[in-house]
Amino acid sequence: MGVQLKEGFIVYSDLKGFSKLEPKEQKRYLTVYVNLLSDTIKPSLEKALLSNTWGDAIIAVFESGADAAEFMLLYRQEAGKNLGAVTEKRVLPRIAGHYGQVSIFEDPLLGRINTISDEVNTAARIEPVTRPGEIFVTKEFKQAFQLQADKQRKVKFERLGMIPLAKDHGERELFRLINRTEKRHIIDKLLELNLSQALPSDPELDEAERQEIDSLKEMIQREQILTVLKEEWKKEHTGIFAFEVAKICKKVGFYQEGVNWIERAQNDCVVTSGISLFPFKMKKEVIKLKADLLTRLDCYEESATILYSLWRNIEGDNVKDASEILSMLAAQFKRRAILCNNQILPVQEINRDLLEKAASLYLEAFRHNIDDYYPAINAAYLLVMLGGKMAQDGRKLAIYIRETWGHQRGSSHWLDFTLAETELLQGIYDEAKEEMEQALEIHDEKIGVFDLESTKLQITQFLTSMNLEEEGEELIQLLNKSMKEKQIK
Repeated sequence: MGVQLKEGFIVYSDLKGFSKLEPKEQKRYLTVYVNLLSDTIKPSLEKALLSNTWGDAIIAVFESGADAAEFMLLYRQEAGKNLGAVTEKRVLPRIAGHYGQVSIFEDPLLGRINTISDEVNTAARIEPVTRPGEIFVTKEFKQAFQLQADKQRKVKFERLGMIPLAKDHGERELFRLINRTEKRHIIDKLLELNLSQALPSDPELDEAERQEIDSLKEMIQREQILTVLKEEWKKEHTGIFAFEVAKICKKVGFYQEGVNWIERAQNDCVVTSGISLFPFKMKKEVIKLKADLLTRLDCYEESATILYSLWRNIEGDNVKDASEILSMLAAQFKRRAILCNNQILPVQEINRDLLEKAASLYLEAFRHNIDDYYPAINAAYLLVMLGGKMAQDGRKLAIYIRETWGHQRGSSHWLDFTLAETELLQGIYDEAKEEMEQALEIHDEKIGVFDLESTKLQITQFLTSMNLEEEGEELIQLLNKSMKEKQIK
């Protein structure tokens, strides 16, 4: 049948409390209770275009809004009945609904049609924020339901407001789907209240500040940027402006200035009803940047304390945050192992213990987010530098990076730099230089001086620590030449 695109009502549900059941209780649920439940809900589920289950989770796509609503309400009603035969613990369904385009395809493993789409993912991100025993649907679901000719008057939608979805999936306007005879919960009315009435919204750049930030980003000469920063320091600015300036300071290597602007952002005060609030004091992105800047100033203890605290407070399975923070900690260990006063240490003075810890942290970061090649290439560098069997593992990791991301060559200069570096780690210097040359040519307009400087530093640290300066001389010369050309422009 190939892949077909269809508009549909997507239902996604699971049971709140199922994961806390004992293994024997879960087994009884899946082998005994589901059989009893299916006798009641199966006729309604069979009206779906397709359906599937994963343990306690159900996904279904309906062409009819009325059929979707009928199934959701029936499942909500029946899911808790006779559950005492399985467990006395509280187990209730969370049912989410969305409407949108899905891809329908024949799944050869299941022997039936299946589906995948961004809209299915959206439904899956609504379910965790749905209250147990309730049905939450999107505005799209509500509007599509009300447009259909076969809509029924048996249900109604109570607005819940803009609700943040799970796993940083943004916000959606959600509604509680209920029977027409049900009364609205007082909690729905309370939760719909606009939070901005109590707390100020996140600060935003005004037009003048935005133009100033854009102007700073376009500057190439460090002296010019520093001059502007000194002038801007004398003026009154918002915390968001100070934060954006701190990011620029990191990019151009003004680390102490960056810390100063970060602290200025953290001290930015908003007064509401006589109460002083500090929007940037504990904002995650702000303190992560501060930790990064402190690391580059060799303020390792203060930086490590910030990063460790962030890592310990990561919520749930936020793999991206975990990976990024672990990589930042790894970079700190690496700097302490290789550098002293921003100078590369002689080979015999490099701290091998710290280098091993850095490699382990980069590998752990990669384990958390295997879609990110950044911690992988850094781990490969350090493993090769450590020598012996670890060097073999590092070169194998470099090959893995090429095999995994090589087909995306040309998508970004960072990826193309990384692919060239995988050749360097395998000792193929001519290929490394050739690939770097191609990357510089293809991405010329997108590459900044500071991108080149950081890449050069990474490669120089590796070559120096391995006594391979002569072998990598042409590669360093290539980067130096490109940096000079950028500065002249």
